[in-house]
Amino acid sequence: VWGRGLADLFAGAARGMCSLMGDLENLAPEVWRTIRLESTDRETLLVDWLNELLYLIESEGLLFVDYHIEDLRDHAARGGTEGATLAARAGGAVAPVTRAHIKAATFHDLALVEEAGGWSTAITFDV
Repeated sequence: VWGRGLADLFAGAARGMCSLMGDLENLAPEVWRTIRLESTDRETLLVDWLNELLYLIESEGLLFVDYHIEDLRDHAARGGTEGATLAARAGGAVAPVTRAHIKAATFHDLALVEEAGGWSTAITFDV
């Protein structure tokens, strides 16, 4: 996954995960969920974000197609205390999982890498 900034990376990771689970092409966001998370670092925050979406997919039968990352802060990168926070809205539609049934996002070889012009990562899912 690649993004121009961390917010783009988080949105792209969510979009990619949901596209592995079902066909998103003809879905429009009908239901919006607000998600607020605090984690120890940005890698943990990414895993927590994806796993929160997986919980909502499983519990509410939604597939998410639109993501608005409203606030994403890496406190350690700004010279503050350790930790990272996220405030986001995810828009989804009631739709069945027709592809991979993802159980969880994992930490396996997870690293958020700052590159020229953006950020990248590879995410391993437990299926």
